[in-house]
Amino acid sequence: MTAVTLAGGVIRGIHLARPPSVFDEGFYAPDACWYVHRSAHLCGQAAEVTREHPPLAKWLIGAGIELLGYHSRGWRIAPLVAGTITIPLLYLLARRLTGSTVAATVAAGLLAVDFLHFLQSRLAMLDVFVTMFGVAAVLFAVIDRDRLAVGTLRDGRLQRPWRLAAGIAGGAAVACKWSGLGALAAVIVLALVWEAAAGGRRRLAAQALPIAGALVVAPFAVYVVSYAHLLRGSLLAAPWSSDSWWWAFARRQHTMLTDQSGLTGSQPYESPPWSWPLVQRPVLYFFLQTGGRYREILAVGNPLVWWPSVAAIGYAVVRFVRSRDVWGPEIVITAAVACTYLPWFLVALQRQQVFLFYLLPTVPFMCLALGMAAGRLWQVTAGRIAVVAAAALAVAAFAYMYPLLTGNPLTPSQWHDRVILRQCPQRLPQLSQHARPPSGWCWV
Repeated sequence: MTAVTLAGGVIRGIHLARPPSVFDEGFYAPDACWYVHRSAHLCGQAAEVTREHPPLAKWLIGAGIELLGYHSRGWRIAPLVAGTITIPLLYLLARRLTGSTVAATVAAGLLAVDFLHFLQSRLAMLDVFVTMFGVAAVLFAVIDRDRLAVGTLRDGRLQRPWRLAAGIAGGAAVACKWSGLGALAAVIVLALVWEAAAGGRRRLAAQALPIAGALVVAPFAVYVVSYAHLLRGSLLAAPWSSDSWWWAFARRQHTMLTDQSGLTGSQPYESPPWSWPLVQRPVLYFFLQTGGRYREILAVGNPLVWWPSVAAIGYAVVRFVRSRDVWGPEIVITAAVACTYLPWFLVALQRQQVFLFYLLPTVPFMCLALGMAAGRLWQVTAGRIAVVAAAALAVAAFAYMYPLLTGNPLTPSQWHDRVILRQCPQRLPQLSQHARPPSGWCWV
C-alpha cells in the first residue's frame, strides 16, 4: 500500500504548477481565494461566481491557497492531497472486502495510474474531493459491517462510530458537489441490507432511528455547516424571515437547483452517460499550439482499464444475483457503481450538458471490480500471467499518454499517435467552439 500510494502521489506532484490555469480552474480557484481572503484585488473578483455547487470543495482548495499562496501550486495542493489519499483508501476497502493483498494492490494501482483520476488530482476542480469522500464513506460503512458481522459492537452511546463516520464522509461528499449523493445513497442501501441480514425486520426496525441519525441527520449537518461562513443572516430569526440565515440557505439551494437544471444548448465535448465507460468522447481541458508543437490536456479514461471494468462489474453483478450473498464484495461493487453512475441517466434526460469526467466518483469502484477479478484469477498460473500482463499494459498506457494528461509539448506526429480513437473530422481541438458533439469515438 505504501509503495503504491507514494508512487501515485509522486507522479501527481511532478510539475504540479504547469500549465498555470486549466479549464474550470478559472472559476473555482478565484472562488476559493474569495472564500479565504475576501479580496477583490487579490482574487480578481468581488463575489463568488460558481454558486451552482456546494462550498466544501472550494473551502478545501482555499485552504491550499491560504497555505501556499494564490497561484497554481496553491490552488492545486488540496486536490493533489485528496487524489493521493484516495489510493490507500481504495486499497483498504479492497483488502477488507476480498481479504486479498493482490486484489487490493491491483485496485489501488489501477487507480494510481488511471488517466482521469490522475488528471483531476492535479487540478482545482471539485470532483476529486467527491471521489475521496465517497470512497471513505463506503470504506467506513464496510468497517461497521465487519464489526456487526462478528458481534464486536460496543455498548454505550456511540455504539456505531464507523457508521457515523460513513455518514459524515458521505455528507462531506455531498457538500463538495451534489453528485456525492450517489455515494451516500450507496452507504444507506448497504447499511439497511446488512442490518436486515444480521437480525431480520425486528433489528432493522430497532436500528431505523440510529441509521437515520448517522446517515441522514449527520450528513445534513455536515452539509449545512459547510455554508457557515458563506451566507449572511441571523440564526435566531424565523426561518421564513428574509433576514434569516436559514432563508438564505434555502434560497441558495433553490438557485443551485435552477442553475443545474438550466444547462441547455449544445457543447462539443458533451457525451451521454452510456458512452462514458467506453471512453467515446473525452473532454478537452487545455490546448496550445506554439513553436510547431502541441500542448494538450485531455480528460480521458484508460480504455485498457475502463473497458475491462465493464466486464468485471458485470461479473460482480451476476455473482451477487446468483449467490444473494449480502456479505461479499459483489454487493458493495454493485451498489456503489449503481448509485454513483446510473443517476446520470436521469440527469441527462433533463439537460444536454453532461460530460465524461462526471464518471470520476465511479472510477475507484471500477478499479475495485477489476481488483476483485484479479484476486480470483491469481489463484491459477494462467490467471497470474494475465493479471501481470494487464497491469503492465495499464502502466505502459499511462506512460505513453502522460504528455496528453499534463500538457507536455508534443510534435504533431506524436500528438496524432496519442489521439488514438478518431472517428471524426481531422482538425485541431477548439475550446471555445459551440456545436453538437461528433458521432462515434472522437478524441479530438
